[in-house]
Amino acid sequence: MIYGSHWCGQNAITDLDGIEGLKYIAETRGKALAEHSDHCGDRFTVDQFQEKNPKIKVYQELTKAAKDNQFIKKFLNAIKENTNLKDQNSKRPKFNYRIVKENIESKKVIPVFPAGIRELTKTDLKKLAADFLQETAPDKQVKYLRIFNTAKFPYDHQHILQIAKGKDSQNNRLVEYACNALRHFEGPDIRQFAIRKLSSTGNPTGYLYLLVANYQKGDHELLTKIVTRYKNEDVIHSLVWGYIDIFQANKTAECKKPLEIIYDKLTCGIHRKDIIEILYDNGVLSKRILQETEFDSYDGTRKLYNKIRKAAANN
Repeated sequence: MIYGSHWCGQNAITDLDGIEGLKYIAETRGKALAEHSDHCGDRFTVDQFQEKNPKIKVYQELTKAAKDNQFIKKFLNAIKENTNLKDQNSKRPKFNYRIVKENIESKKVIPVFPAGIRELTKTDLKKLAADFLQETAPDKQVKYLRIFNTAKFPYDHQHILQIAKGKDSQNNRLVEYACNALRHFEGPDIRQFAIRKLSSTGNPTGYLYLLVANYQKGDHELLTKIVTRYKNEDVIHSLVWGYIDIFQANKTAECKKPLEIIYDKLTCGIHRKDIIEILYDNGVLSKRILQETEFDSYDGTRKLYNKIRKAAANN
């Protein structure tokens, strides 16, 4: 959701700290990509800095820094991958079952990017789903689930639920992707599993997606308890994706308490804007947050403030 846009305050950071500030931005975005590697990086901020500082060999400096920093390396690799995808997009054939299947069997991490999934026919998706049901290799299962995070799995959800109930691991995101694919399904078995895991796990991020289609009145209390436990900026940023998805799919005034807690802990301007929009759409945007919105560091949030004030003046 945030890739393809730049984070709040980036220009201020590079204006103050120059190339060191850019390295900090690259590291921060690399950490986010480590949490959500199915997203692609963009080179806008780097190219903008290079344009302003022609005497600095920006990519060379970042490449040097990447030798000792895995997150800067991940960010640079994402830029390269995204650039290649854009170049290929103008030349490549339309995605179909055969092409995606070949990509799954290859060493490619991403068999089809999100825009390409929309090119797949119902028949393509059914064939891929049938292959997934027979697949036992975790790395290939993840590739299939990347597809069904975006497109709804065309068969019964039980097989995916069994994978979601497996052992979660930071080194193996299979459980997270299975939970994400279950966002498209509503069922008492999914909800029961979601509540049990979210009430007990020390790593709730992936399991939040189970509530997208299974949220019920009162669940905000559990979501409030979860987000109250954490202060680390990276953890908060990993949680916010699920909270936004849940409350975008479930219109309720109950969103107020958990989203306000996240808002107060969050430094990402783009996600602050998402939270403010949800609070506003549900009629629970506080005067405090609205007043802060006028002076938010992220331009999109300030534009949202003007939109809200204009709507209020016309009523």
